[in-house]
Amino acid sequence: MSLKAKIWIALAINCVVWGSTWSVIKIGLEGIPPYLSAGLRFGVAAIILRAVVWRMKLTFPKGKEFTSLVLELGFTSFAIPFALVYYAGQYIPSALSSILFAVYPFCVAILSAFRLKNEPLNGFQWTGTALGFLGIYWIFKDQLTDEMTASVMGMIAMVLSALLQANSIISLRKRGHQFDTVVTTFTSITIASVALLAFSFIVEYDQPVVWNATTILSTLYLGIFATVITFISYFWLVRHVAPVLLALTAFVTPIFALLIGWFIMNESLGPEVLTGALFVLAGIVTAKGQDLYTAFRSRKRLIT
Repeated sequence: MSLKAKIWIALAINCVVWGSTWSVIKIGLEGIPPYLSAGLRFGVAAIILRAVVWRMKLTFPKGKEFTSLVLELGFTSFAIPFALVYYAGQYIPSALSSILFAVYPFCVAILSAFRLKNEPLNGFQWTGTALGFLGIYWIFKDQLTDEMTASVMGMIAMVLSALLQANSIISLRKRGHQFDTVVTTFTSITIASVALLAFSFIVEYDQPVVWNATTILSTLYLGIFATVITFISYFWLVRHVAPVLLALTAFVTPIFALLIGWFIMNESLGPEVLTGALFVLAGIVTAKGQDLYTAFRSRKRLIT
């Protein structure tokens, strides 16, 4: 199979699986407390990745650079952001979670301009980012009152999660090229799993856990497909394609999530949320659509 075919397959898998992740998280939370659920998810992923590391006979780098990177990724790409995601999943619809997390590419663009000196924002990116955050404002505007409800706190948590993960992906792009993707992902996820399970033991020790086919399958799906397969493929894509191509996942994933939330979860979103979602998607198209059009028209290499 050619490299180009592998890239398009990886992009398609990420869009479909990540689009379904939000609904599966919400299903799992019906029987498992949030931080325990997230910790178990990463625990499943860590076990599988450890087997992959052993099978591929990969070695673990030594030195402060690798340790510093995986600690940063473990907490700022997995543990803290997903603690926020699972917290939010208790209080807001899965489709709304995906829409709010769609600010991720805008956060990446802004942080890249500051942390990666060779990636300044152009006019389209500034306009797209403004549209995206206008959409987030539109979603929030009728929710922000003197009383901070659980749903509002959940919405804020989703946006903070996107910001933290955006910052961590910049660190990966700056410092991760010299390390194997599987080893980096395994070590980071193991750190996150231990941290989340420890936190769950402290704050969720008295909460009931329901083990049935639904909660077990949701945990396995999230650990295997939504973590092992998608994160390895995404980190691999970061190294092999131009950033503009990764914008496809940011645009398509919320659409999948909206459709799944509507048809499977029977979620109903108000006009403010749908209007805000249109602004967010329009922002992604504006920020990245011009680059995609230019790249394809000029036959610019999207595979680096």
